[in-house]
Formats: sequence, structure tokens, C-alpha cells
Amino acid sequence: MNISIRHYTPQDFKMLESWWKYTNQAGLTESMLPNETTFVMEIDSVPASCVCLYLTNCYELAYLGNFVSNPELKGPKRHEANKELMKFIKDFANESGYKHVLAFAKEEKLKTHFETLGMRKTLKNLDSFVVGE
Repeated sequence: MNISIRHYTPQDFKMLESWWKYTNQAGLTESMLPNETTFVMEIDSVPASCVCLYLTNCYELAYLGNFVSNPELKGPKRHEANKELMKFIKDFANESGYKHVLAFAKEEKLKTHFETLGMRKTLKNLDSFVVGE
């Protein structure tokens, strides 16, 4: 199994939209993706997962968002590759000066997935809010 991680390109957007739709996730608009810190993981040259890392203006905390996987890839191969992607994100954040990477999850399946990837819970019963259009 050959795992590679690359930067997101605008050509990936339609693929991500289909993954979000398949998994019933609220997709983003293309302008909401941070081009420099959105990463696509490939297994044997096939896109397998994508995640965004939102960097803040303080180096204490970065946010992980929009973690989504190719619905056609399943099983231990995908899980092991996602562990590699999480390690990459953690290392990228640390090398960029950030101490912690925080993620939010509503669905139980995603919460469990984050835990199996080595993340730990921080808050319970959290809702999110936004201001603006």
C-alpha cells in the first residue's frame, strides 16, 4: 500500500462534494477551503481522504475540519491510512508552531473515528454557532 499526501487543488472540489453528500455531511463552498492547509491523502494514487487544517493567529491551537473519506474505500487499509493522515496533520501543525489540533464532531461515528485515530474528547454536548451570511 502506497500512501501519499498532497495539497488540495480546485479540481478536487467536485469529488469532495460527492463524498460529503454520500456521508450526509454539510459541505462547504469552495471559497471556505483553506488551499494551503487542505490535504488529500491517496492510497495507491486513488484519493482516499481529505481534511482541512484551519490555522489561528495564536500558536496554541489549530482546528481540524471537514474530515471526509472516499465512500468506496473501506476496511483496515483505509483506517491505517487515516492514521497516517492524522499523524501528518499533527506533525504539520507542530512544525508550523501549533501546540494543539482541535476537532468538532456531531455524529457518533465520527466521534468514535477520531478516538480510534488517537484524538481524545475535550468537551461534551457542544453546539456550534456562526455569525455572518
